[in-house]
Amino acid sequence: MLSVRINLFQLLLLLLYFTGYNASAQLSSCVNADFELNSFANWTGTTGSCCPINSITPGIVAGRHTIMTGPGTDPNTNGAITVVAPGGQFSARLGNDDVGGEAEQLSYQIAVDATNALFIYRYAVVLEDPSHTLGEQPRFEIRVYDQNGLPVGCGEYNVVATAGIPGFVSIVNSAGSTVHYKDWTTVGIDLSPYIGQNVTIEFSTGDCALGGHFGYAYVDCYCSPLIILSDLCAGANSTILTAPIGFESYSWSTGETTQAITISNVVIGTQYQCTMTSVTGCTITLTTIITPTILAPNFGQITNCQNQTQFQDSSSVTVGTPINVWKWDFGDGQTSNLQHPSHSYAAPGKL
Repeated sequence: MLSVRINLFQLLLLLLYFTGYNASAQLSSCVNADFELNSFANWTGTTGSCCPINSITPGIVAGRHTIMTGPGTDPNTNGAITVVAPGGQFSARLGNDDVGGEAEQLSYQIAVDATNALFIYRYAVVLEDPSHTLGEQPRFEIRVYDQNGLPVGCGEYNVVATAGIPGFVSIVNSAGSTVHYKDWTTVGIDLSPYIGQNVTIEFSTGDCALGGHFGYAYVDCYCSPLIILSDLCAGANSTILTAPIGFESYSWSTGETTQAITISNVVIGTQYQCTMTSVTGCTITLTTIITPTILAPNFGQITNCQNQTQFQDSSSVTVGTPINVWKWDFGDGQTSNLQHPSHSYAAPGKL
């Protein structure tokens, strides 16, 4: 973790922490892709029938498109799956454990640029298995399309309820139903070939065609730059290189195979590469060059009133990972972790 303390006024101090991505503090450049607004803002919903999935009636339908929150777990998996993706406060449940041959869909459109060229989606799936023919079984599907409606490479995933699905667990749950479920799984999609285009991702669920068994899923998404994160603090002789999350395997030019690696005895200008393989078998290679982090710390106040002073952070990182944690010290024993806090002082004075 990289930190810098600045002292632009005599008693007012601002601490800025610069960190790489972690699952509990995701910085998504796709607004509400992670449902953290506690709504379906920026999402499009449809409903329909199965099977095959034919979800064409527009609209978010309560109970079939559901915002999930809290520490709850999924009852049809005997509590094995949390209803919210790890590290988040909200997720969406697509479908439900009602029956009737229903189908549901959620889609999100991204204007792809350098800030969101890595699209991360996380999903957990619950499929009841009535042992019908494959064409009649509950199912879950993911599709990604470019602005011309053509499939994006490595963006497709289909699963139909059956025993032995890779990554799934099969149980007879407490209700006596045979269920195949997959716990939260993270997948990254490289959208860099589509910079300048609008790309759409679709999640779809369907019950069995005969109307008596369910299929549903939980989803959560976010975007980030497709880069290797690193920070080299002034005076430091080691750094951590962190490749993007969401890939099945990692292969570094150092021979290491973890998502993040530690570089000791750093030599500025040294180049490192990481080849990442997705769950669908697609690969992408990223390159980074060790460069000292360059900070541009700055802040000011919008108002100067004793009773309510509004502070505005305008700090930036010229080279290095983005700022995602703030800690203000107002000089009177009070602190804040907001980016742009306001503060009331007990008495007038000079800072």
